[in-house]
Amino acid sequence: MIAGASEFVIPTRALNVAFLLALYVPICGLSYRWLRPRLTPIAWRIAAGFMLAQAAVIVLSLIYQLESGFTWWLWDLNSEWNLPTLLSAIQFASVGFAAIFAAWAGRGQPIWLRLYFVVIGLPFFVLGLDDLFQFHEANWFVETAYTGLGIGLALAASILALLVPRRNRIWLFCLLTGLGLAGFGGFFLERYRDYCGKLASFQLSHCLEPYHYEEPLEMLGIWLVLAAVLGLFSDASPPTSVQRALYWLPSLFVAIAAIAVPASPYSIPALGRTPAVVFEAGESLHDHRVKIYEQEVNVRLSLSPEGRIFVDGLGYSIHLVDQVNGASVLRLDRYAQRELKFTIGPRLAHVYRQDMTLSYTPDMPANRALWIVLTLWRAQADEYLRQPVVSSDLMLLGDTQVVLGELALPEVTADPSAAWLAAFDAGYRLANVDLPERAKAGDALPIRFDWRSDTDGSEDYAQFLHFVHEDTGQWWGFDQQPLGPRLPTRLWYKGLANSETWQAPLPDDLAPGRYAVFTGLYRQGAQERVTARDIAGKPWPDNRVALGSVTIEQ
Repeated sequence: MIAGASEFVIPTRALNVAFLLALYVPICGLSYRWLRPRLTPIAWRIAAGFMLAQAAVIVLSLIYQLESGFTWWLWDLNSEWNLPTLLSAIQFASVGFAAIFAAWAGRGQPIWLRLYFVVIGLPFFVLGLDDLFQFHEANWFVETAYTGLGIGLALAASILALLVPRRNRIWLFCLLTGLGLAGFGGFFLERYRDYCGKLASFQLSHCLEPYHYEEPLEMLGIWLVLAAVLGLFSDASPPTSVQRALYWLPSLFVAIAAIAVPASPYSIPALGRTPAVVFEAGESLHDHRVKIYEQEVNVRLSLSPEGRIFVDGLGYSIHLVDQVNGASVLRLDRYAQRELKFTIGPRLAHVYRQDMTLSYTPDMPANRALWIVLTLWRAQADEYLRQPVVSSDLMLLGDTQVVLGELALPEVTADPSAAWLAAFDAGYRLANVDLPERAKAGDALPIRFDWRSDTDGSEDYAQFLHFVHEDTGQWWGFDQQPLGPRLPTRLWYKGLANSETWQAPLPDDLAPGRYAVFTGLYRQGAQERVTARDIAGKPWPDNRVALGSVTIEQ
């Protein structure tokens, strides 16, 4: 379709369909040609059943892509605890079960190959549970462990491919391909956000959503791993009665999941835990998650009403609040989501998932510390009454604002100079200092510091100034954060290039004379100076950087 004189609009759904065809058609064709003859009939039926289920789920997700409500959620690839999630979880768990079966039935296989099956088995079963319960959403370490596990399994499979008989190598190749596809989808594409606008010189009809590529890649990759495990199982020539037991694997996992579901279909970490925040009206915040992307912040909440459902008019707001002046620089209001009810035991609290994204534009204030703040409110007549907090494990701003996290919007700047005065082992560089030659006691001494950061900050550092009298040796000091309270070092980011002009208050009784001026950094908690080096890599004495001198007059 033409949108203007020369702009061609590409239907985004057509791109999604083209990608799926380019992905599934070759793999299905090659699998039918090369894998089917090597699998037992039972193993092939299981593999083909999962492939058909994937195709059905993906087709229905495309059909209902632009819909809303329950039907959309039921088939949405990016939602949780729906049919695509259940299929993905069953497939993960079936890999684990089939691997254990292969280790048990493959008595004629080399011992190290059977041990590899065992190593695959348990982690894949855990991954199946994770697909349901989202353990990695509550703990970043779990996601890192999954990445390491995938790399380890791939390296081990590469080594085994050199040791196993030639007839088995096709399965290890299949396994490696599957791990690669699943890793690319689940851990690489997952980090990208929706892309809207133009693709090359073409205009997209709708935003390009990475999950339409991420989820199929992950599902198809795990299917290839399942086919590989079933192939190695088939090569062991187990009895037919043992092969028939494979049919029960999906049912067994569904039964295990059904037992666990009443406990918590959304957030296992909330089990047995008192709510993180309780509001005066009785609503509770159980869990929250904040993800920060290039130009947006995604906030996910698990809220419970006092009864079984939220009362009419209940809503919440997410604000970005300046930490210095308390002003709200961006806000988004939403009425509480009353669908998709979950139950968390043992309290049997009804929890409703709330998910919202704040998008910010380039003109938003950069390099300022911002709180991510939640407020709960109730609409009554023409008023929106904020709900006070009665208990909270989270930081509060006043009695109605709950701090969920913090961030600093980065500023895209180029470092104009490769030269610098001092490099600190914390990953920061002092690029330049503008120090006046003279000042009067009792005045505020303006000193400009240009800072660069080569890493993402994680803790708070303070900067000191020492004025040492060149004749008497007496000294005076002044400390504050390098860029002031507007941007603590814990929120510095790789590529930061920013400046701050201090107004150092000189004491009225500061003795006149010439003072040598030094600066440095120290950890605020441990009061420990950070090692500072000059441009040649030589440490500055006492980790104090010499800035020059200033003459103090009365």
